[in-house]
Amino acid sequence: LVSRYAYLVNELGISPSNILSVTFTNKAAKEMKNRVQLLVNKDHSLHYITTFHGFCVKVLREDINKMQYPKSFVILDTEDQKTILREVYSELQITSRDIKFKQCLDYISHMKYKDEKAYIDYVLNSKLRKPTDDIKDKVFLKYIEKQQRNFALDFNDLILFTLHLFISYEDILSKWQNRMHYVQVDEAQDNNQNQWMLMDMISGKHKNLFVVGDPDQTIYEWRGAKPKYLVNF
Repeated sequence: LVSRYAYLVNELGISPSNILSVTFTNKAAKEMKNRVQLLVNKDHSLHYITTFHGFCVKVLREDINKMQYPKSFVILDTEDQKTILREVYSELQITSRDIKFKQCLDYISHMKYKDEKAYIDYVLNSKLRKPTDDIKDKVFLKYIEKQQRNFALDFNDLILFTLHLFISYEDILSKWQNRMHYVQVDEAQDNNQNQWMLMDMISGKHKNLFVVGDPDQTIYEWRGAKPKYLVNF
């Protein structure tokens, strides 16, 4: 992938601003960037060598206003999520003896991906359904309410919101397709369905999608990666 990147830039004269190279972890993205820097002109900006989430942040900082969110939206890390949960627990008068934070965070993530369209509808229309008697469901809806109020997104939201923008607004998708002439994906065996969809949409115009991966090394099946996605590709 790195050699191909250098060939595109050095031999074909493609601008790095037109090459998107993504991987899953910050560590892998940094390593990819470091290796590319050894092979291309130091003046080049390697802005689009990043993680999936990093790329989604770039999209959302430009275009999330279409979803009535400010471009200065807040990104929540795990500690921020726990801070919200503490508030929710206090309001619901429950404690970690009733349900652990990890169980709630897993449930929140599951619910967001279980019905992505319904979740985005909740966010856009601010009309949350009534909670069931399940304590996890009550926590989930309170959590979403607080996220909305603070214009905050967690890591799951970054990809879900970006996909929503691409699916709902043809002009936004077209803008990013026109910008990204080449799309490269590292460790593709660990991508879940949404990540594959994201890359497929971005590369939909120029059809230059290049992936590196080994289906025998899939380690993220617990978060939706399936070897068959790479094999089918």
